[in-house]
Amino acid sequence: MKTDIFREPEPTLLKGKALDLDLDVDPTGLALRQSDIAKLFGITRQRVCQMVSRGLISTQSNGRINPSQAAKELISTDVKTARAKVLVDIRRQIDTANARANSAELEKRAAFNLIADLKTTTNILARRLFENEMTINTAYKNLISVGFDESVVDDIFDSAITNSCEAEFNDLLQNADPELIALFNETNAVL
Repeated sequence: MKTDIFREPEPTLLKGKALDLDLDVDPTGLALRQSDIAKLFGITRQRVCQMVSRGLISTQSNGRINPSQAAKELISTDVKTARAKVLVDIRRQIDTANARANSAELEKRAAFNLIADLKTTTNILARRLFENEMTINTAYKNLISVGFDESVVDDIFDSAITNSCEAEFNDLLQNADPELIALFNETNAVL
């Protein structure tokens, strides 16, 4: 019997009878005899009695068992001890979902680290460009003050600024992380 807890429960067949296993049943609602729980979980009545006596499954005051509550209790304990096929399948699905969640968390952390690296690299580039601009501005003012033609100086410095920006940027790209370069290229392609 296969139960997928991540979609709407479908009726499962046990010995020709349709049963719904809803893990969100009200704990005070449905209450089954131990023999019915055994049939539902695909285990023996004696095994259900053992699990009740060991405290793995709780019973209501009348000795009956809520199947949803029993499933939750068994899933939170050792499924191998429970030996219920439906619970083993549910536990496998939960473990798979947890593995996917852990993988997503690692990917999220890697993305945040990449963003932090990108911010750091951007700040370095901005600082270098600002320093170069200040140097160029100082040189520009000095050349104008000593009598050079402003239009000629403008052309020279426009070229110098463009070359400086490209050189700084290329220097950063040569030393950058390959993932950072790929991210920059993707962003640049969009722009």
